[in-house]
Amino acid sequence: MPRFTFRQFVVITVLTFGLFHQLTLFICDKDTTKGPSNTTIEVVITCATNKRILNITKKSDSKTLEKLRTLLGSINKTSEESYIRFNLISYEEEIPRIESVLQSTIGLNKKITYRFESLNRIAESYRSEINLSKNYTWSGDQRFKASDVTFHLRPLFPKIFSYEKVIALDVDLDFRCSIKLLHKQFENLYENNIAALAYNQSPYYRRAFRSYRIKNPGTHIGDFFPGYQGLNTGVMLMNLEKMRSSKVYNSYFTHASLKTLFRKYNMTSLLGDQDFFTVLGAEHPDLFYILDCTFNRQMDSFEFSHSLFDKYHKCDEDINIYHGNGDSIIPSSNVDP
Repeated sequence: MPRFTFRQFVVITVLTFGLFHQLTLFICDKDTTKGPSNTTIEVVITCATNKRILNITKKSDSKTLEKLRTLLGSINKTSEESYIRFNLISYEEEIPRIESVLQSTIGLNKKITYRFESLNRIAESYRSEINLSKNYTWSGDQRFKASDVTFHLRPLFPKIFSYEKVIALDVDLDFRCSIKLLHKQFENLYENNIAALAYNQSPYYRRAFRSYRIKNPGTHIGDFFPGYQGLNTGVMLMNLEKMRSSKVYNSYFTHASLKTLFRKYNMTSLLGDQDFFTVLGAEHPDLFYILDCTFNRQMDSFEFSHSLFDKYHKCDEDINIYHGNGDSIIPSSNVDP
């Protein structure tokens, strides 16, 4: 049994406590190589793969990891010239499996780094804000995905992250362009724009705004372009600095303001923060820049039978990013879609 002096004992104790403190924060940083801070593209991906949502089976669990593998692989393949840091929000117990996907996908690309944010910690730290969101953007039915905390996080990114700008991505994407091209779209935002999103490419919000449309004949809310189709958060450019400083945006984090907003549009809400941004965009269209449909080409054809589906789903240009929402099939990268 080795003996230590009192001084050595104090040093060991302090070091041990410091290590334990870092582990309890549970932020795993793999920034082994960094580009200049002003050139690193910050990407946020929320990746929850366990059985917390809709009693997910192991088969579906594996499917989520495969989607992540496709997303990371496509960015790695198309963005060789870019410095990228992936910020992954995940439950702590899932991090080893997700990190395995990261390491096998990124390989030796030293321009790509990653870090984890503990979803357990975020859920605890922002419990009141998340519950507030659920009150207005989730029906209360456990069968719908918005029952999970992961579908109420994006409005909180200005608080969770200290970055100036981030690109927030769903896990079911496949890039056909450099992420640098997507990031360049930040330059198109006007002074009042706090974020950029593409329109939702289905008649979903036409149906969701049905009550409002009946009471307001002739409204463009819920109409296909040039009307307001609603927003899709699968690809979202967020200027966090502007979001933090926007008095209009930050005024919608109280029960009173959200109650007034959602009561005005009387929208059937099932999709969590996507519905929040859509209703906010209906009330304050100047807050959002509309991305070209090619940067979020949604493949879900669930409402294909709707007579106006083609009007909402129109996107005739070369696609930059495919979005396999609704478990839809994304065209192979070596096949002309």
